[in-house]
Amino acid sequence: MERLKGIVPALMTPFKKEGTADYEFLKEHLDFLIEAEVDSLYILGTAAEVFLMDLEERKKVAKTVVEHTAGRIPIFMHVGDLRMDQAAEMIDFAKNIDIAGLGAVTPFYYHFSQQQMIDYYQQLAELAAPELNLYLYNLPSYTTNDLLPDSVAELSQTKNIIGIKNSMADLERLYTLIDQSQDDFDIIMGNDLLAYPAFLYGAKAVVSGHSNVFPEIFVKLYQALEAGDLKTARKMQQATTVIGRVLKGGSNLAYYKKAMEFRGFKPAYSREPIGSLTDNQVKKLKSDLKQIEKKYL
Repeated sequence: MERLKGIVPALMTPFKKEGTADYEFLKEHLDFLIEAEVDSLYILGTAAEVFLMDLEERKKVAKTVVEHTAGRIPIFMHVGDLRMDQAAEMIDFAKNIDIAGLGAVTPFYYHFSQQQMIDYYQQLAELAAPELNLYLYNLPSYTTNDLLPDSVAELSQTKNIIGIKNSMADLERLYTLIDQSQDDFDIIMGNDLLAYPAFLYGAKAVVSGHSNVFPEIFVKLYQALEAGDLKTARKMQQATTVIGRVLKGGSNLAYYKKAMEFRGFKPAYSREPIGSLTDNQVKKLKSDLKQIEKKYL
C-alpha cells in the first residue's frame, strides 16, 4: 500500500462567493500542484475547512479529486470527526474510491483521556481494515487534546496504523516520536516551519497547507535534501518560513485563497465565519508575496 512521503499539500477547498464549492478552480489547482511535482495529496483536513462542510460535500470534493487526478499521484483522505458515525461513513466511502490511505485527527473540543483517544483510533483502524491504512494526526493547539508518545507507541502495534502526522511546533516531540518508532511506523511533520530539520532527522513527509500556494519551493527543498544539497535546502526552508509568516501559519484560511489570486487563479473564498480579508490585509499580502516571488522563485 502507498505511504505518505516527500511534499504533501494539505489541499484547501475553494469556495465561490455564495458558499458552494468551486470545482473548476479545484481541478485547475490540482493540475498546478501535480505539475509542481508534489508527491501526493492530503485532502479534507484542516486546510480544507472540513468541519465547515457536510458529509455529502466532503464526498463530492473527494470524488472530484480522485477522478481528476486519475492516478497521477496518491490521494490520502482525512476522516477524523467528533462523531464516530460520521467518521465511519467517510471510511466506508473511501473504500469505494481510489484512496491510498486515511488520516484522522484526535477527538476535539471536549477533553479526552489518553485511553479514550487510543480506543477511538483502534475503532477507526478496525473500520478501515483490511483495505486501508490509517495515520494518526496530532494537533493539540487546535483540538486541545495531545496524543502523547506512549499512546502513539501503543497504537503503532495496530497492524494498519502506520504513522502519525504530528503538527506540533516542537522538535523535541518530533525527535522522541522518531527515536521510539519502528522502521515501519512513519513520522510525518505537519508544521511547515520545521520541514528542514524534520526531514534531516528522519521524517518521511511534510504535510503542508502553505504548499497550496508555493508548491515549487517546498518541492525544491525536499529534492535538494534528497540530493544532499544542504545549502539550497536551507535557503528553501528560509523561504517556507517567510511564507508561513505571510500566510499567518494557516490560522486564517482566507489568506490562502487571496494568495492564489496572486499566483494567477480566479478569486476563491472561505466559508463563514472565516470570511474575507480587509483591504489593508490584501494590500500587505500582495506586497509580501511579490517579495517572496522575486527572491525565491
